Amino acid sequence: MEEEEAFTSSATPLKKIRRMCHYNKDWENKYSWITKANVDTRAYCKICRNEFAVAEDLKGEFFHAAKKRQDLKVCFEFYESKFKEVLRHVPTRWLSLFKALDRVLSSWGPLKKYFLELGVNNCSPAIWAIIKDQKDNPTTETNPTYTELYLYFTHNFMASFQEVLLLLENNDTLAFSLHNIMTQFRDTIVKKNYDEHFGMKVRMSMNKKYLSDEETQEFKKLALIAYQRAVAYLEKWFQFENSVFRSFSCLDLERGLPTLDQLIELWTLTRSNDTPPEALYSELAIFSSVYQSLEGKSVDMWCSFFSKESAPNLLKLVQHVCSIPVSNAFVERIFNVMGNIWTNERNRLGLETVKSELCVFLT
Repeated sequence: MEEEEAFTSSATPLKKIRRMCHYNKDWENKYSWITKANVDTRAYCKICRNEFAVAEDLKGEFFHAAKKRQDLKVCFEFYESKFKEVLRHVPTRWLSLFKALDRVLSSWGPLKKYFLELGVNNCSPAIWAIIKDQKDNPTTETNPTYTELYLYFTHNFMASFQEVLLLLENNDTLAFSLHNIMTQFRDTIVKKNYDEHFGMKVRMSMNKKYLSDEETQEFKKLALIAYQRAVAYLEKWFQFENSVFRSFSCLDLERGLPTLDQLIELWTLTRSNDTPPEALYSELAIFSSVYQSLEGKSVDMWCSFFSKESAPNLLKLVQHVCSIPVSNAFVERIFNVMGNIWTNERNRLGLETVKSELCVFLT
């Protein structure tokens, strides 16, 4: 689902060229609930049992229409809720789905009222397919419809990804924590899949048994597939068993003391297979004797130890591991800031000048 805008220059003034994304046959391999409609720019949702435009429907409803936005504000006033703009999901950045869906669900009552009042003839088919069975009796959070269960499940599932993403992009997250974070995240998804837990709202709705057995089983089937694909995605892009980050995790003091064998393995990884010095054993013994008195996070515990004790070999290991980034967030930020500094208007700056401005900006 992609929408690109480009500008071309010629003898005539600038013209906006918009390319709307057509149906992609590969989507069927990723999403079992989708199939192609009769028109190239439309798809068919097996869950909603209706067609929808490949381009987004919800945000497009209000993006350029001041009158429609004003009508939506009236619905918010009816629910005595504070008006919130609908966020556009950025297709090239799939994690924006959480924030977009979070905003929609936080205003779901007023949004449903708005689209129900539009009626079937004036409402987007994709949106109407979700709310059409509520025309005479709108539901609440305590008794969501079959299609609304997918919204709540997706919101709950994406919240887990969002939490881990923010943790990995945090400046305080170091390389020795990465493997434990990813392992715990994968294990959580595996357990949810085993327990068939899809979020509290979904579980409470299923316990009330107002949905048919067929709908319940179909929902469980598709939700479990989502869990399984998430685990496969994580295992494809992160090496849980043969990763160097697994060796780094022994320095995560919040999970316990490192053993001598773990430090030897870490030494061979970081010091070009050199034989570790005998002093490493003595330094570990000193660290073990004061470990119980150390407090705070792992990095604070290491800093406290090295400020009081001399352990040069152990310090080399910790410094090496802590210097390894856990994501490309910092690099991406550097490029972003650099782009704002080195613009088309300021394109004659020397490298040292740009470096100095970056240092001032980031310190």
